[in-house]
Amino acid sequence: FLDLCESDYNYIVSQSGNGWGDIVFKYAAEYPEKKFIVFDCAKTTTVPADNVLCIAYCANEGSYFVGYVCAAMSQTGKIATGANRDNPNINDFFTGFINGALQYNPEIKVATAYNTVPGDATAMGEIAEQLFNAGVDVMFSVAGAAGLGIFKSAYEKNKLAVGVDSDQYLTYSNSETPELATVIMTSMIKNIGDTLVSTFDAIENGTVQWGSLSVLGVKE
Repeated sequence: FLDLCESDYNYIVSQSGNGWGDIVFKYAAEYPEKKFIVFDCAKTTTVPADNVLCIAYCANEGSYFVGYVCAAMSQTGKIATGANRDNPNINDFFTGFINGALQYNPEIKVATAYNTVPGDATAMGEIAEQLFNAGVDVMFSVAGAAGLGIFKSAYEKNKLAVGVDSDQYLTYSNSETPELATVIMTSMIKNIGDTLVSTFDAIENGTVQWGSLSVLGVKE
C-alpha cells in the first residue's frame, strides 16, 4: 500500500474490509496529493481526512426485498440468513431481511446465524444443514465465498437460497457445479462496480465532496 502511495497514481481505491480501510485511514493524511476512495464502509464511518471519500451502502434496503421474497416463497414459515461475522455492515443486512420478512408475514420465524469459522464454506454448510433440519426452507447467504456451503446444503436438502454481492445464479450456472444454481432464486447485489464508475464520473464533473461519506441506497 505504501508503495502505491509513493507511486504516480492519482487515485487509490480500496475496499473497507480485511483491514484495508484501517490502512487507508492511517496513512491517507500523510499523502495529501493523493485521493483515496474506500467503498463498502459502515454507514457510521467517520472520514479521517479531506482527501478521502468513503462510500457506504444501505444493505438493509436491498435485504428488505430479499426478506419479503423469502417469506413469500417459504412453505414452512421459517427462513434464515447466515453471515461470516458480527459487524455493523453484516447486521445491516440482517435488519433489512427481518423487517422485509415480517412485512410479508408478521408470523414468520426468522433465524440469523454467524459462521463458526469465518470464511469457511464447510462450517457455513453445517450451520445451514442444522437450520434446514429445523424446518427452515429458504436461506439468505451473506457469507461471501462461504455461501457455497449454504448452496450445497440447500441443494442436498431440496431447499431454496438467495445469493449476495454478485449474481450467484449466473456464477454457479457457469461453474463446475451448475446444479447449485438451481436452488438460487435471486441475489442481492450492491452494484459496487457501477457506483465506482459513477464516482469517477462525479470526479470528472467536479461534484465529489472529498472528506465525506456517501451513503447509497436502492434509489441511488
